[in-house]
Amino acid sequence: MVVPKKEPTCVEHEWGVFNRKLEAVTAAAEKHFEERESPWPIKWLQAIASGIGGDDPIDPAKSAEDRLKDSVPDIINIMARNKEIEEGTQQAAKLRDQRIKENCKKP
Repeated sequence: MVVPKKEPTCVEHEWGVFNRKLEAVTAAAEKHFEERESPWPIKWLQAIASGIGGDDPIDPAKSAEDRLKDSVPDIINIMARNKEIEEGTQQAAKLRDQRIKENCKKP
């Protein structure tokens, strides 16, 4: 037996729009996270660390530059990404609520 597909209510529609907007906001924040460069003070510290070197001559990934490069900018960029997602979510939620209020009449 085939169950007919139920037409979404106005509120369900607006929630669907909101969820698609959240996906777009998250994807954009992830893209910006990958593209974002470190602030100049971090770049300056990385330049200093590049001259220090690591303690393990066999594994160059343990150099001071690599440790600094892997941790500090990621923390800053993760915070920026999370803030971008939070602000985008809040903006989308306000728009969703406004559209529900304006477009969805109570029966």
